[in-house]
Amino acid sequence: MAAQKVLTKNEAGNLHDQEDHMCSEAGQKIDDQEVLIPDADDVAERNDFELDSDCYDIKGQHLFQGLPHKDPRNHVEELEDLVSNTS
Repeated sequence: MAAQKVLTKNEAGNLHDQEDHMCSEAGQKIDDQEVLIPDADDVAERNDFELDSDCYDIKGQHLFQGLPHKDPRNHVEELEDLVSNTS
């Protein structure tokens, strides 16, 4: 049996769970624009997502190694650009 989620209302009237994630009345996580955030486990179980070959290729081409002279924000921007171009 799944544990019941306890929601509390903040001063602005938004519902939050125990981990302080904003939630819908149904207890689903939502972002600040009230768009549903799918649970990663549910998405993985459905296995209904596609990875473009470009996504596979980036692993070998743009690997961030955490070196002192490298900025991880640049790596994140490159990943965001790749994802936005494949949508």
